[in-house]
Amino acid sequence: MSQVDLPSTHVYREIHEQPQVIANLLAHETANAAALAAEIKRRGVDHVVIAARGTSDNAGRYAQYLLGAKALLAQKRPTEALRLLQGVEHEARRGGREQVLVELLALKALGLYQQGEIQPALSALEEAVSRAEPEGMLRSIADTAPLVPGGLRQLLEALRRRLPGMQAYLDRLLAALPEDNTGSQPAGPGAGA
Repeated sequence: MSQVDLPSTHVYREIHEQPQVIANLLAHETANAAALAAEIKRRGVDHVVIAARGTSDNAGRYAQYLLGAKALLAQKRPTEALRLLQGVEHEARRGGREQVLVELLALKALGLYQQGEIQPALSALEEAVSRAEPEGMLRSIADTAPLVPGGLRQLLEALRRRLPGMQAYLDRLLAALPEDNTGSQPAGPGAGA
């Protein structure tokens, strides 16, 4: 196994350039940042979504949004979760971040399910499944199940009826879901979908 000359790698150089980049930003852009902050305050903006792509550092931004949405769904706050996901969905699509997009769409489906929007939830999950199946992705979807007990299972069962050509993959996905430990059927808005 050959050793990598770390200082010659792009990532190494990029990481070591960051202190100088930040110093230049602080030295030359403080007034612009202050003007932007004042304009945001003047307009009464209640939230700002920042999404980036590129280096592995920016992958952390996607994780921040996905983890935030997961926390909100677990707290039964789907409107806020969907707003958070909406802010990063376009960037995930444009950036070609397929695994992020699959997980994002599964979370979107669960948020819509919590709101009682079953058809849009099925559409979002259908897109997630259609993107995940060719790559054999299971965990990006299955791991979202505990956030809305019974919800993902119910939506996947409905997709089995809607997408007969994907039954083998959907069966694998259903088998990968963790057991619902609530001991009862979901009482959520999707009951009977």
